[in-house]
Amino acid sequence: MIGTYRADPFGTVTLKEDGTFSATDWPEFNYPKKPKHGGHGSGTWKLRPAAKNSLMSDDDVNLSFTDKQFLDGDFQDQRSSFSFGVTGSRVKPRMYRFVTDPDICELHTLRRE
Repeated sequence: MIGTYRADPFGTVTLKEDGTFSATDWPEFNYPKKPKHGGHGSGTWKLRPAAKNSLMSDDDVNLSFTDKQFLDGDFQDQRSSFSFGVTGSRVKPRMYRFVTDPDICELHTLRRE
């Protein structure tokens, strides 16, 4: 998972071997309006493997920002922690999360460069 990921629609996250990360141009979402540029931050990340008996087959990466919060979803909730599902391959991993209701299918996706 270590490496730099470019986000869709914008932003970059670099996961470091020591369990820290840095993010630049982090997007804040307000469905159905366009996301806005939220700024930058840093913190810690953790990989949580999927449970063997779970209906969810993807692993999760949790990003916890230090001393920084970003607006999420409807611009009413300030959060400092975001969980992303992990999909793809070892060569081309992707991280994703649903921005709002999963039925709407708007995703915040990061692809490793």
